[in-house]
Amino acid sequence: MYRLVFLTGKFKGKRLAIEEKSVKAGRDPDCVIRLPDDEASRQHALFEQREDGVYVKDLGSTNRILVNDAPTQEARLNHGDRIELGNTLLQFQRITHADAGTGRRISHTQTVTGATVAVIILLQIAFLLFLVARHKDLTSIPEAAPTNVPVPLLVEKIELASMETDDEEATFAQAESLLQRREEEIRQAQAQPPPEPGPDDEVMQDLRQLREEVAGLREQLGVPAPVEPEIEQPAPEPPPAEPEPAPAPPVEEDPLTVRAQAMLADALADIARLNLVQADEKLARIQLMAPDFLPAYIERARLHEQRGQLKQAGEQWAEVLNRSMGTPLYEQAAAERIRIARTEAAARVAAPPETRGAKPEGRLERRIRITDIQQERFPKNEQFEEMRLLRIILKPRAGERNVDAYHIEVVVTFFDENTETREVRPTRAVVPKEPLRVDGEWRPNQERTLTAAYIVPRGLREEEFAKHEERMLYMGYVVQVYYRQELQDVEARPKTLLDKVDSIPSPFHKPPDTAPPPPPAGN
Repeated sequence: MYRLVFLTGKFKGKRLAIEEKSVKAGRDPDCVIRLPDDEASRQHALFEQREDGVYVKDLGSTNRILVNDAPTQEARLNHGDRIELGNTLLQFQRITHADAGTGRRISHTQTVTGATVAVIILLQIAFLLFLVARHKDLTSIPEAAPTNVPVPLLVEKIELASMETDDEEATFAQAESLLQRREEEIRQAQAQPPPEPGPDDEVMQDLRQLREEVAGLREQLGVPAPVEPEIEQPAPEPPPAEPEPAPAPPVEEDPLTVRAQAMLADALADIARLNLVQADEKLARIQLMAPDFLPAYIERARLHEQRGQLKQAGEQWAEVLNRSMGTPLYEQAAAERIRIARTEAAARVAAPPETRGAKPEGRLERRIRITDIQQERFPKNEQFEEMRLLRIILKPRAGERNVDAYHIEVVVTFFDENTETREVRPTRAVVPKEPLRVDGEWRPNQERTLTAAYIVPRGLREEEFAKHEERMLYMGYVVQVYYRQELQDVEARPKTLLDKVDSIPSPFHKPPDTAPPPPPAGN
């Protein structure tokens, strides 16, 4: 058993105790150690307990694994080792010895406690046996009293039988006193007419007298009186419960519908990132896979309208209209179809006669998209403290054949974060200052890769702190793709940096001409 302590990141200060033989760490939801870190791969590392210790193994991550600042593919961990997975720093701690010591302390305490409880129980049993024996000695009657003896005489016999016999003179004195008291009671009883006794009076008096004697003995010995058990009244029977209706059988979802919903979520995410061409392709695939999945038609109609393609938007609403007859969605589709048709007609009327039916000049469709961005982090060395490499993969839109690679420009902006104020700003590290360009001919459906580097030379962070009093760390990047000075696609990591897109200056902005005016011509 061992422990991983989070030294950085969202879970900084948290401790995770692990007993499993092997666990995976990464961004994937199936990983036992889930890392909320964009720099970590989906399945970044494997922690494995073997006979000779705990090992960490690289699962083919993009940014590798660093153990005590040294890159490794597999390493045996020692107590206190620091493991870096992306931007997340962990510390390995063994807790086997601590657990064993705790177990020994608990075992000793349990032994002492058990012995003490056993002694107390034995003392209680001995005390109870003593009370029972004492009670029998005090309440025993030496001989049975005849049934025809009056109750007072019976009591006198009991009292005489209970007197001490060691001192004969004291015994006779007590007996003589008792007889005198009895004679006085008899005289008083003869002077008054006796009440008519009931059939059970003598028995009740005997029981009452015995109860009083037993109560007196209990008070002398300190034995609590027994608690008479209460007779529980039978609870009224509840009314018979009405039988519950049988639950409806679970409705199994159509696998195609589940898949279409997942693809729709991806398409909406692309729309939020302005990857409009990629989103349109995903929506088209949904329509081919699940033709009756109407949300795909609705979102594609809205996407076409967002891109100014009113005719295509109207066609999508027409499909919704044909497939939703008899449902509440039918009226919405009819209203949207009419609205799109009116908007399209108004646009044609407002356009000049020579431009009707032609594409507005200066307006381009999305023709280039980002298919993937791969990031690699290199271990620090004598020349630089940190180095990252971005590989940006571009691809033309499906069916696009007339892309001029000369007019493609890719702007990469790296950002750093202030460790104290959490302010995010463009980095001062060594990064590309000019847009990246595509070289050579670009054939249809061909992918092209561009590379951008992020380098922090040795001493830059110390110089930065000395000059600006700021501790900065790498935050992420924003990639913008332009074709003929028209924005085609945007990608950022983390996604929160998309809010910084508006603050990035356009690469096509030209500073105003500040040259002094020419001198006036001489006369």
